[in-house]
Amino acid sequence: IIIDTPPNTGDLLVNALVAGDAVLIPVETSYLGVTGLRELERTIEQIRLLFRPDLKILGYLPTLFEEQRSEAQEILTELEKRYRGYILPPVHRSSDLAYAHSSHVDVFTYRPPRQRRSDQIASSSRPTQEFAQLVEIILQRLNSGGSHAA
Repeated sequence: IIIDTPPNTGDLLVNALVAGDAVLIPVETSYLGVTGLRELERTIEQIRLLFRPDLKILGYLPTLFEEQRSEAQEILTELEKRYRGYILPPVHRSSDLAYAHSSHVDVFTYRPPRQRRSDQIASSSRPTQEFAQLVEIILQRLNSGGSHAA
């Protein structure tokens, strides 16, 4: 079961953390995007102390990444240094993601893969490829017990 919560530290987030076994932390690759990271980490630590000492962090997911922006590059580099081994491949900023979100559908529905094989998803849509890779990594970490306890 995956629970997607807003990026604030309200009751919904706290309840989701208490109910969950693992956390995937999206981090927008902008200075504004990383400002709430410390508060989230404190919240996770409190949940571990009070309710769920076994709560794992699957990883940090850099989002809205634009490789041509130096700010995004700097933030990604800093995240990789700080959370070595926990940083997932970034999801790039894309109009497909914005349109899928505004249409209330996932990116796989908005931009379906051209062909589906059991071992890969072929698509001309970069977000579809990136999210397919993300799903694969998350499943590997969950199935191997490789989720992190950082």
